[in-house]
Amino acid sequence: MPRVVSVRLRHPGQFYDFDARDLELSPGDWVIVNKVRGQDIGQVVLSCREIASEDIPGDLKTVVRLAHEGDFRKMQRFREKEREVLARAQEKVDAAELPMRLVAAEYSYNGRALKIYFSAEKRVDFRKLVKQLAREFRTRIELRQIGARDEARLLGGIGNCGRELCCTTWLKEFLRISVRMAKAQDLPLSPMKISGLCGRLLCCLSYECDQYQAIKKELPEVGEKVVTLHGKGQVIGVNVPKEAVTVEIRRGLTVEASAEELAEAKQLAAEGKLQPTPLTASAVYIERKAASGSRREKGSDSQPARSKKTRRRRRRKKPSGSRSDKGNQPSQGSQQQEPSPSSKRRRRRRPRKTGGGDQSQQKGQSAAKKRPSEASVAPKKKSSSHRRQRPRRRPQEKGQS
Repeated sequence: MPRVVSVRLRHPGQFYDFDARDLELSPGDWVIVNKVRGQDIGQVVLSCREIASEDIPGDLKTVVRLAHEGDFRKMQRFREKEREVLARAQEKVDAAELPMRLVAAEYSYNGRALKIYFSAEKRVDFRKLVKQLAREFRTRIELRQIGARDEARLLGGIGNCGRELCCTTWLKEFLRISVRMAKAQDLPLSPMKISGLCGRLLCCLSYECDQYQAIKKELPEVGEKVVTLHGKGQVIGVNVPKEAVTVEIRRGLTVEASAEELAEAKQLAAEGKLQPTPLTASAVYIERKAASGSRREKGSDSQPARSKKTRRRRRRKKPSGSRSDKGNQPSQGSQQQEPSPSSKRRRRRRPRKTGGGDQSQQKGQSAAKKRPSEASVAPKKKSSSHRRQRPRRRPQEKGQS
């Protein structure tokens, strides 16, 4: 049986199996391995182990030798050039006006191959660009298009939890994530809270999804009526981490019960031996505020719920005498219902009649004493609509004289 060793290449989360041959390797050793396109340097993660020939992947590469000081000096020299190479390659892309953005550049440990990662919305024809870059850097060029998740893996960063990204540190492969996983864990469906730095759904949504689904199958759903050791009630909440449910026994008083307690109470109820135990300190009680419609007014609990708009309308409809001002409250005999403003008849002032010439002279003198701005303004004439119309007479019948 072949001896297989797991080697981690440049990225921490990616490690691959290689044929160790007759080399004695231990975790932490640096080795030179063969890849599909050339050689590369890596670190041993898992020690050598023997596997069956049926479990061997189709193309198993081999470990060439252990790395020495010369290999590390080459690797360090070429890695220092990667930023400069990326900037020069981006200038070539801008000159060619290609719709692509370069993300990272990686040299092989000996500088014989250069891999450049880029992101683009669509497929890009970069054959001419590859020839220009090979002529510029005098090495074999490989351009690889990556997605948003691979871009976050290459660049790294800090996640919402405050720790380094999982895909950068230990995650080997990306898992399929869906919004159903967030719903199963009762998480808020806000994109800002369930999305990572890459703009996609968080990979950690799949870590505990199976456990949440298994626990929820054992617990009753919200709204279901159950029997507890303290009496019958209705489920109003499910606490998956505690593996318990919140049951409302009566209005404003709830108790938490685990799945074992519910099963025990159900069995006792089926045998007819269930006697509700008195409320003890071991039970967890949650005092809930009464609903807006169950407010107690004047000692009655059976009043229907009233919204804020309804209360405001009723306050407006109340007359002024119904306010709770005892000093200003009139007696019952003196209370008279005032007519509405619409029923009152508007009083219209009649223009005064000007009689002699003395009045006209006095009027002219008073106008002269006024300000010039006020005297210059002509008085407005009343429209014909303001004139009082005479009531029409009823037509007399022919028999009446």
